[in-house]
Amino acid sequence: MAENSGLPHPAEGESKPQVEASQQSEAPKPTFTPPPEASKLPCEEPMPPPTSDKLKRVICIASVACFILSLPLLASGISLLYMRDYNCENFIHMPEMRIMIGVAMILIFIISNLVIYYGSRCLMPGLLAATIPLMVMFIVGLALVGAYKMESRAVPDSPMWLQLRVDRHGRYWNDIKACLYRTQVCAELGFRMMGLTSYAFSTKKLTGIESGCCKPPSFCGMEYVNATCWINARESKEYQELEYASKSVLGGDCSTWDNAQNKLCYDCESCKEGFLRTLQQRWKRLGIFLVLMAVLLIATHASIFVTNLADMKTCRIVRT
Repeated sequence: MAENSGLPHPAEGESKPQVEASQQSEAPKPTFTPPPEASKLPCEEPMPPPTSDKLKRVICIASVACFILSLPLLASGISLLYMRDYNCENFIHMPEMRIMIGVAMILIFIISNLVIYYGSRCLMPGLLAATIPLMVMFIVGLALVGAYKMESRAVPDSPMWLQLRVDRHGRYWNDIKACLYRTQVCAELGFRMMGLTSYAFSTKKLTGIESGCCKPPSFCGMEYVNATCWINARESKEYQELEYASKSVLGGDCSTWDNAQNKLCYDCESCKEGFLRTLQQRWKRLGIFLVLMAVLLIATHASIFVTNLADMKTCRIVRT
C-alpha cells in the first residue's frame, strides 16, 4: 500500500505524538486573580475609641463626687430636724422653719442621687430635676446670708425678717424677754464669772445675749461689782459725756439698766441687738452652707450632663 509505505507507524505501547508547537502557542494563558478580601463577620462590632473609655471614667468619678457632696445635705437636714430649741427662738416660729428647711435638704439629697442613677437615660429632664431645687436652695441661702435686704423680708429667718419680728412687734419681744429670764442665762454668767476682778471680767469673751442683756453697755461708765451688779455712776464725767450718745443711739440703755435680777438690761436696745445678732449669725452660717453646696452640686451635675452628652455623640460616630 502506498499510503503506509512512507510513514512509520508507532509501535505498540508508545504514547501518541504531542501537539505541535504552533498549536501550543495558540492556547489561552491563565490570568492571575487576586484573592477576595476577607469580609467582616456580621456580629463583629468595631472597637470603641479610647476617648469613650475616658469619658465613662469621668462620668463615674463625677457621679461618686456628686454622691459624696450630697452627704452633708443629708447630715445637716437630719441635724436640723433633731436640733433642740434654744435662745427662745420658738416665739418667732423658727423651729417650724428649721424643720421645713431640714426636710427640703433631705428631699434634695434624694432627688440628686436619683438623677445620678437614672440621669443617663434622660439627660435633659434629669438635669432640670436636679438644677431647679438646687437653684431654689441657692436663693434661700443668699437670703439667709443677707445678700439682698428688701427682698429678704419675705424669706423667714433672713436678717431683715428677724429684725422686723423683734423690733416692730412688741408682743414678740415681751415673750422673748420673759423666756430669756427663765433660761437663767444671766444667772449662769454671774456664777461662771464669780470672783473675777474688773480687768479679768473685761478680758472674757461674752455671747451677744450675755453682753447685751446681762450687763450695761460699756460706755455707760458704771463701776463693776460682779457680772450682774454694777454701780450706776451718774455723776461721773464719763457718764455725763456719753449720756447723749446713750439716749440717741441705744435709746437710753444706761438709764434702763437695773441691778434687779429680773430686770437687768432685758429692756435695753442692746439686749435686742444681742439676741438678733446671735440668731442672725447662726442662720448666716446655714445660708453660707446652702450657697456653697448648691454651687458645688450644680457644677457637678452640669459636668455629668456634658460628659454623658459627649459620650453619646462618640458612640453614634463609632456606629456610623
